[in-house]
Amino acid sequence: MYRGLAVPTFGNRMKIFLSFAVLVTGFMLAQPSAARDLVVSRTLIEDVSGTLTIADVAHREGKPVGPSLSIGSSESVYWMRLEVQAPAHGSQVVLFIRPSFINDIRLYEAGPGDPMGWKTRVIGNRYPFRQRERARFSLGFDVNTASHGATYYLRIKTVSPLDLQAQALEPAEADRLDHRRDLVEVFFVTSMMLLLLWAVHSYLLARQPVVGLFALHQAAYTLFGIAATGYLAPLTTTRTPYLADWLNAFLYLAISFTSLLFCRQIFKPYRPPPLLMRGLTLLPFTFPILLAAYVLGYNAFAITGNAIVIRITWIYFVVVAFSLREESTPKRRLLQIFFVSIFIINAVFWLAKGSDWIATKVNLTAVQTLVMDGLVIGGLFAMILHSRARLALREAHVAALDLAMVQKKFEVEQELKKQYKVEA
Repeated sequence: MYRGLAVPTFGNRMKIFLSFAVLVTGFMLAQPSAARDLVVSRTLIEDVSGTLTIADVAHREGKPVGPSLSIGSSESVYWMRLEVQAPAHGSQVVLFIRPSFINDIRLYEAGPGDPMGWKTRVIGNRYPFRQRERARFSLGFDVNTASHGATYYLRIKTVSPLDLQAQALEPAEADRLDHRRDLVEVFFVTSMMLLLLWAVHSYLLARQPVVGLFALHQAAYTLFGIAATGYLAPLTTTRTPYLADWLNAFLYLAISFTSLLFCRQIFKPYRPPPLLMRGLTLLPFTFPILLAAYVLGYNAFAITGNAIVIRITWIYFVVVAFSLREESTPKRRLLQIFFVSIFIINAVFWLAKGSDWIATKVNLTAVQTLVMDGLVIGGLFAMILHSRARLALREAHVAALDLAMVQKKFEVEQELKKQYKVEA
């Protein structure tokens, strides 16, 4: 009866996933050949009130910035001046902009023959996907650059944390980056779906709440990865301009909520102090509060608040991991190593946003960070649940054997009673 639930089935699936994860991780860490960026200089101007015009900005000096810019959540409007040189062949250039969840990017370029006759175009995740001049999930503009170069201005406004990368590439280079991005997305979704299917299958077999909550977390993280990388952009139409953006924000809030529920269930068998468990009970209530704030229009507050909750949550997980009072499966020491490792990985990514030196050492794009974080956390969580599932299966098998022995003993006793009656 229990052969269908044999442990090697789970082990084989985990080995397949881990092998695939190693392959994807190697692919992610292998840096591609650098695209030739045609931007000569970038300068940034902050518009706190949001009232500056292109005429105001064109006569202002900006702050020099690099190709990657991390600002965080802000109510300000930002203007970026790009000095772009002509490509080696032809005049066509793609202003390639990442990430894909920026709300509003407006391009200003000088009209021919009149440097003050500005032409304007707009793109962002709140504008209809079918109206994009580049039929891509990434953001960008096609421009024609004169032989002596050109100056372009980007007006950027978004409620999400601003981690901007703006490059000027030849069309072939832009297409290559788009294709690589699509390949990474396929790897990411395939890997996360393998984990999700494993979790759903394990839950249907054993009905363990912790496995069900892990499946819920995996579903939220996978959908968030799809949304954050721009692959829900086709949902943005003239009738539903905010749908993709709302889904992205909702899933971002749901990640911290589902991870809190799941980790609280993981810690239960180890009996941490009641006070710390009470904290794990209260922290999930930040989800409806932040969600209500976002619905009421306090978008920046909700997104920033959730980022703070995520940081506090992982610090709290480490504290709880070192306060466990009983042994369970896996061992407490392994659980502590796991949560400390995940916290260090996340801390490096967080620090990279505020330190140019760390950012150059880490040298990962937002998409690569998303994929790496999802694979590492999901894979380690799955290994924890796998060991717990193996223990549950062993206990179920032992219980079945004990039950069979009791039943056999009962049958023998009944047979002996019948024999005694016949002899009497």
